[in-house]
Amino acid sequence: MRLCVNTSNKTKGMCADFAIHDKEDGSPHTHIMLTTREVNPTGFGKKNRDWNSPQRLKEWRENWANACNERLQEDKHIDHRTLEAQGIDREPTIHVGVKAKHMERKVKHPRAKANREIIARNTARHMHKLKERYIALDRQVSSMQNEASEARREMNSLRIKAEEITERAELIDKTGNEQAIAYFKRTYKIAPEQAGREVERFEAIAQSKRHLQDKLQEKITPLAEQREAFLLNYQWQSVYAQLNPNRQDIYDFMAKLEKENRRQSTRDSLARLRAERALDSISWDNFQEIVKQAPPEKAQALIELRERDRERERLREWERVR
Repeated sequence: MRLCVNTSNKTKGMCADFAIHDKEDGSPHTHIMLTTREVNPTGFGKKNRDWNSPQRLKEWRENWANACNERLQEDKHIDHRTLEAQGIDREPTIHVGVKAKHMERKVKHPRAKANREIIARNTARHMHKLKERYIALDRQVSSMQNEASEARREMNSLRIKAEEITERAELIDKTGNEQAIAYFKRTYKIAPEQAGREVERFEAIAQSKRHLQDKLQEKITPLAEQREAFLLNYQWQSVYAQLNPNRQDIYDFMAKLEKENRRQSTRDSLARLRAERALDSISWDNFQEIVKQAPPEKAQALIELRERDRERERLREWERVR
C-alpha cells in the first residue's frame, strides 16, 4: 500500500510503504518505510537531506507523541524526549530485537542479558528512592507528632498549675493563714493577690500551644497521607520484584545502594529501622489493594507467593516454640 505523506501544509513529495499488523494479541502496530528522495511528476528526484536530519526526526517524534496522547486515556501518556531531557534518573534499556529474543529462548543472549540487568538496576533504584522518600517523610511526621505531643503536655501542665494556683489563692483569701501565704510565695514566686494575673498568663501560653498543635496537625495530615502512598507504592514494587526472574539482581543492587547510604547517627539509624519494619510488613489491606491492581495471572501468583510466605512464617514460629 502506498501513500503520500504531508509534513506541512503542502505535499512534500515523500512516499511511504506501510503495513498494518493486528494479530489481536494486544499489540497492533504498523511498519512504515519512507523514501529519502522526493517524488515529482517525472519520478524520483534528488535526496532530501532534511528528511534524514536529527531535527526532523525530533519533530516527527514529537508529532507522533502528540497524536498518541490525544487518543490515550487520561492516566496514560507518552513522551518523545529522552529520559535525561525529561529529568528522569533511570538507565535507558536497549533494543533487544526479535532475533535476540528468539535466541534467548535457546541460549542466554548477551544483549537480552544486558537488558535484564538494566531493568533490574532501574527497579532497584526506583525502590530505593521510594524507600528513602518514605523514611524522610516518616522522620518528618514523627518529629511533628513529638512536637505536637510536647505542646499538648505543656497545655495540660499549665491547666493543672492554673487550677492549683486558683484553689490555693482562694483558700488563702478565706483563711489568711500566714504559713500558707509564705508557702504560696515560695512555691509560685508570686503573692496570692497576683494569682489572677498569673492564671491569665498561663491561659495565654496554653492558647498559643493549642494554636501550635492545630497548625502542626494541619501539616501532619497531608504528609502522613503522602507517607502512606509511598509505603503502598514501595510494597507494590517489592511484591512484584519477588515474581521477577532477576529478583536476586534487584536485591543485590538494592543492598549496594543501601550500603552507600549507611553513614548516619544512632538516632537516624533507629528511625530508619522503624521505617524499614513498616515497609517490610505488608498489611492485609495493602496486599489486597496490590492484588486488585494486578493482572489476573499475576494476582494469582501474588496470592500463592503470600501463602508460601505465611506457611514459612508458621513453620518458623513452630520451630521457636517447640
